[in-house]
Amino acid sequence: AMDIHGFNKWEKLVNRFETMDKVTVALVDGPCVGGGFQLTLVCDQRICVPMASFQLNEVPLGFLPGMATFRLGKFVGLGHAKRMVMTGAVVGAEEALRLGLVDAVTADLDGALARTIASFGPMHTVAFTLARRLLNESYGTQIEDALGNFLAAQHRAISQTAFLDTLKAEHKKT
Repeated sequence: AMDIHGFNKWEKLVNRFETMDKVTVALVDGPCVGGGFQLTLVCDQRICVPMASFQLNEVPLGFLPGMATFRLGKFVGLGHAKRMVMTGAVVGAEEALRLGLVDAVTADLDGALARTIASFGPMHTVAFTLARRLLNESYGTQIEDALGNFLAAQHRAISQTAFLDTLKAEHKKT
């Protein structure tokens, strides 16, 4: 039975994707509806085929699309988010690209995935995770708190061995 505890478990699962210390890439090869769409919103990159579509159909069915109500507006703005959430509008691949819901539309998902992974270069896990967290918090944090969060995160990042090793390697180049 659908109950608030099931929704709570779902949101905890989605949040684990959003906060893991790995790059997440969603590949969409067809209709992306409801929970699947919610998962794409927490991925770092989203790539779809030209025939893909996106829909949050929960409100017309009588319930809410999870925390997509919180996340979607950050990608597309409040007006588009209202249209999509409240009407269950289907958004095609090209519109999704224009709105910022996806980063690429291609028939070659495997090639696009390989290029996307390569674009992240060497992974500095701590810096990546901290940058993602600061970006996710940016819409709901006052500038004073954001500055404090940034300084704490930056202190952690520059104290990591990975950063110090990179700094040494750059110094040797000059």
